[in-house]
Order: sequence, then structure tokens, then C-alpha cells
Amino acid sequence: MKYKEYDSYDEYIEHQSKKIREFPEQVNMMNNRIKEILEERYKHKYDFKGKTVLCLGARLGGEVSAFKKLGSLAIGIDIEPGWHNPHVLYGDFHGTNFPDGVFDFVYCNSVDHAFDLNALFAEVSRLMKKDGVFLMEVAVQVAGEYESIDTSDITDLTPIIKKFFDLMSADDINNVWKGVLFILHKSL
Repeated sequence: MKYKEYDSYDEYIEHQSKKIREFPEQVNMMNNRIKEILEERYKHKYDFKGKTVLCLGARLGGEVSAFKKLGSLAIGIDIEPGWHNPHVLYGDFHGTNFPDGVFDFVYCNSVDHAFDLNALFAEVSRLMKKDGVFLMEVAVQVAGEYESIDTSDITDLTPIIKKFFDLMSADDINNVWKGVLFILHKSL
């Protein structure tokens, strides 16, 4: 797996937080599109009513809005949540302040922006309830300006995933990007 090289973790954080400031119109347009897509994709997949959902790397909160519309108590975190964002708190998905085992679902479509997949997956596993589900959408692409990981060969993720989760399914998706939706359960 190829990672983008940063001189420090602080440099990584600074770089990742620039996107929303540099491309606000594109981020807003993608936010609205993600909301529409996720409402449609997940409305018949699970019963989200009364469930807790944490959205990682949630930017402006389109995914949070989608899960709320599906009946869940949803919150997002991002290192740059934008100004007065009612759906997303400041937070780093490599390490959060939430207690262990509190979320029924964790959703992320930003794993290609991670600094350290092992740290991210360990945090997701820690946050999930015993029977929790990790909905992980991964774009199949060469790393661009803001992606930290080259995910053009999705099989590179498999060994890391298997350290933390049981793979329930992996399905091709095509929304804002072409990719794979991994449905993962916490390894016991």
C-alpha cells in the first residue's frame, strides 16, 4: 500500500484541512450529492431508527444528514468541519474522545485520506458496539492531491481489514466516485 509522505503528522493535518477552504463550492456540491446517494443506498439495507451512527471524515455533514433522515442519532467528525456546522464536530478519526463501544454503525468514505490505516481501524473497532457494523466506502483510484493512500488496488486493504474486522461483503459502487462498499463487523 502506497502512502503519501508527510514530514510530520502536523503537516498531514494542515494539508488535509485545506481542502474545504480551497474548494468550498466543490465540497458543498459533493456534500449534497453524498446525502442523496446515501439516503437511497441505505434506506432498505438496515433499520437505522434509534441507532447511533458516527460518520468519520464527514466534511460538511451530508452523510450525517442522510443517516438522520433514515432515523438514526448521527454525528460526524472532521478535522475541518466548516463554519457553524450543526452536523459535524471537530475531530481526528485516528483518535476520538468518544467512549468505547457506543456506536451501532460507523460510516467512512475517507479512508483514502488516512495517515495510518492501522490507527484508524483500531479506533473504529474501539468505537463500535460488539455487534456493530462498519460501512466503509473506498474510492478505487490513484492518490490525488488530498488522498493520502493510493487505493487503485483495493486488494492491498484486505490484510489490514482482516486484522480488525470480519468482512461481510464487498460490493462495487458508483456514486461521486467508483469504488467498493465494504460491510465489516468487529472481530471478536
